[in-house]
Amino acid sequence: MKTGKKLALYFAAALVVTGAAFAASLAVGRYPIDWAQLAADGMDRRVFFTLRLPRTCMALLAGFALGISGGVYQTRLARVRHLPRLVLSCAWHQLYALPASGEVPR
Repeated sequence: MKTGKKLALYFAAALVVTGAAFAASLAVGRYPIDWAQLAADGMDRRVFFTLRLPRTCMALLAGFALGISGGVYQTRLARVRHLPRLVLSCAWHQLYALPASGEVPR
């Protein structure tokens, strides 16, 4: 299997799992929601639009942000780790070795 097709398959699987988790988060809760009553102005509508939907969207955005920041840290620290003259003893030293300009001190 080619790398591009394999990556597309993994991406599609991740989207399906994320969509299922999103739907489950909206559907499952302490108070049952009657889906037919969402159009009417009642408690089901308020619970859905003031509690479940905002919380699920914020969880999705936080997960995306954490995933992107973790990917950035992994790529930046992988470059720092392989420099021959830079010996780092712990993860905190790796963070201090990254100045704001993106250059690694020598």
